[in-house]
Amino acid sequence: MLITTYDGQALLFDAESGIVLSRFVGHGATVMDDIVGEQRRDSVLHAVDTRDGQRVLTTSSDKTARLWTVAEGEPLISIRDHTDSVNDAAVRLDDRMIATVSRDGTLIMTPVFAATQDLIEAARRRPSRQLDKCQLAQFSLSDEPIEKACVDRR
Repeated sequence: MLITTYDGQALLFDAESGIVLSRFVGHGATVMDDIVGEQRRDSVLHAVDTRDGQRVLTTSSDKTARLWTVAEGEPLISIRDHTDSVNDAAVRLDDRMIATVSRDGTLIMTPVFAATQDLIEAARRRPSRQLDKCQLAQFSLSDEPIEKACVDRR
């Protein structure tokens, strides 16, 4: 059983014994809770486990989502691209894509790679952006002058 808390945690319990199997802590900063008049961590709003049961995905009012390992309780990925609370999330059935939805109205799709080598292979398959010599000259830190043809293109 997986639950979320208002003090920045998600907890994975054994449903029969009630024993905490894993604790996922690390979302957000400490904030002042005006309702109770004390400090607390940003709330974890949603949690879902992956199909294989090896990872947990959490969302938070701190504008992030995180994918955690169940065994270690350590974050694997932090998604920090939203500008408001991340309210919901889902993991694709093959566990290779995460979708997060924020109060800011955005949906972000994030690929998940099982290993660094998988990320490298995906990057190799993606077409690269080649810069021509004029574009390279524009971004160069060299003191060499930009060719006249490049200047005329501006």
